[in-house]
Amino acid sequence: MKKFLQYYFPIILWLVVIFSAPLLMQSKDVNRMPYHLDKAAHFIEFGILGFLIVRGLFYGMPNREMKRAVLLTFGICIFIAGGDEFHQIYTSERVASIYDFIADIVGITGSIILFWYFKSIKRIPE
Repeated sequence: MKKFLQYYFPIILWLVVIFSAPLLMQSKDVNRMPYHLDKAAHFIEFGILGFLIVRGLFYGMPNREMKRAVLLTFGICIFIAGGDEFHQIYTSERVASIYDFIADIVGITGSIILFWYFKSIKRIPE
């Protein structure tokens, strides 16, 4: 249970934040957001998600295989980011954007690289 709370529960909480934030904001507020801030928000929110998932998978695996954790994280995050954009097609007053998806991918990739780097120099404690 401790491992779940430490490594996986933060992922669930962050997913709730990602999927509830657009619902809490008025769509007119989202549409008025400057273009670069929207992309920065996507980059940051999916960067955090990527970090939480790679951390959870790496420390949650019995033999701590970095390559496997990285590949699984990338696949899971791409699926979630794609699902988020696909969902916006069917949400009134929201628009799916390939540029949002690209910002998500860049954030995911950046966070995975940072985790890999800091783990290789042993600066990320359990």
